[in-house]
Amino acid sequence: MQNKDEKQGNPLWEFSLKAYSKDKLAQNCLLLQDDYHLDVNLILLFVWTGLSGAKLTDESTETLIRHAKAWRETAVEPLRNIRRGLKSDVGAVTKTMSNHLREDVKALELAAEKIQQDMLMDVVVKLPAVNAREGDRKSVARRNLLTYIQQQNIRVDARIKESFEDILSISEQTFLSLQLGENENEEA
Repeated sequence: MQNKDEKQGNPLWEFSLKAYSKDKLAQNCLLLQDDYHLDVNLILLFVWTGLSGAKLTDESTETLIRHAKAWRETAVEPLRNIRRGLKSDVGAVTKTMSNHLREDVKALELAAEKIQQDMLMDVVVKLPAVNAREGDRKSVARRNLLTYIQQQNIRVDARIKESFEDILSISEQTFLSLQLGENENEEA
């Protein structure tokens, strides 16, 4: 894969923020996270790499999963658990009383996810991948996702297929809009 352009930051993060702002994509990612214990950052990474034209090898996928796990378990999940716990009253502390703290924890959780995506980008640019033809990119993204699912020993059921298709459709539109935006900026 090509090295990221430092001036533009992390294109995976930019893609993720824009794609995740779509309610249906967020709902499907959260379903996969909560019901199947999948990592939303990895879902978005595997879709983004496929739409970027990179078909990841099984070994590359395994490497990315391994790298994501340590940070997710150390930082992202504990912050998520605290944030979710603060949605309810905790003893005599009402959720209204802790709302500002919950928002602060939410910001920290987002910062931890950005660190994870930055790390994943640093890793992915060094891994072997097969270049995909332009017309095959959505199917490559689907294949990247399926490889992730298989390596997690999860059986692909109807809910996963439906979620993947929703995620892929929304992600493809988002990816193309970001590409068009970059092309318009280059012309200006």
